[in-house]
Amino acid sequence: MLAGLATHARIVSAVPTDAFVEQRKAAITELLAQDLAQDTLVAFAEFATFGISQPLSKTHAWATQVLYKAIHAHQASFVNDVEATQMDLRLVAAVSLGELLSSQPTNAKSLHLAALLRATARLRAQPPEVHLAKLVAQLLELADRTLMLGAQKLRVRRALPIANVAGTDAEAVGADMNNLVRVLKENLLADREELNVLWWVFGARSRTGKRFDTLPLGERVLVTATELCERMLMPPIRTASHLLRAVVAELTAISTAQLAVQVSKESLEAFLGDHRDGALLPDAHPTLLPLTWLCTRLLASDLSPGWEPEFEKRTKLDPRATFSADTWALQLMDELVARKLDPSAALDRGTDNDEEAEEAE
Repeated sequence: MLAGLATHARIVSAVPTDAFVEQRKAAITELLAQDLAQDTLVAFAEFATFGISQPLSKTHAWATQVLYKAIHAHQASFVNDVEATQMDLRLVAAVSLGELLSSQPTNAKSLHLAALLRATARLRAQPPEVHLAKLVAQLLELADRTLMLGAQKLRVRRALPIANVAGTDAEAVGADMNNLVRVLKENLLADREELNVLWWVFGARSRTGKRFDTLPLGERVLVTATELCERMLMPPIRTASHLLRAVVAELTAISTAQLAVQVSKESLEAFLGDHRDGALLPDAHPTLLPLTWLCTRLLASDLSPGWEPEFEKRTKLDPRATFSADTWALQLMDELVARKLDPSAALDRGTDNDEEAEEAE
């Protein structure tokens, strides 16, 4: 994205000067040379896709200061006024993220950021300003590519190494055998994922034994997204969306409010997980994971009503807006993938679960 900076800079100025482009290029290069904290990069993702809401949270304030410092190093006259310079900050944040995804596509940080960016897009319209829409669209394309590469790398079936035991010492033979075992385990994980997912899809039943088509629609989308993610390595293959649509098998449109009244406490707990990994990030960045924020809110309040005004304020989504059931399921899956790929979350990224293996058999 850095190569197209002059075009992307049109979100700030209709005719950006060469000096402006060079100053921003230098600032972005300086940011990329730093080992930025994941929280800061997550804030960059929110800036790039939604802008910078005021008043600033502590995380957002720190991220804006990181941006200001990089820009000031190459343009001392740049003013510290978030409202006046918001588009400039969004430009630097978005292009920095794009370059990170391009240069380190299978890095754990990149995969997490890519999944978060993917989770932001499904329920929202593109920005009305054409150049900003193009910038966000390119960032999302890079996010999709990053997730695809990560999924491919995870599922490569490697040829089994052959240990050369003739004339070698015990230490060398041990190293060869350890390598063989490691490759076998990696190959078996990918094979096991296929079996688990296929049994689940064709079985068309939840772990509770109930058929998916007998569950209330809101419950069905939450349960299917949760159970498919439990059976897949992270990030999932691109065709996971087709599998989820096949299981949901319902195009009826429902609103967020209708979805919320159809879910159970048990399905909310399963979606959020034992670690409650969704409890912190959605609170700091609810626009990135809106349904995780809602599920956390519903579970914490014991399914109490009256969450709609806060949901709209925090997530910037209208609780009355309707989407098809498969769209809701895909959004829930996107958010689960983003949470499972969080480098700071102690979550199981695979399908190495004895109970699931027994279920598949």
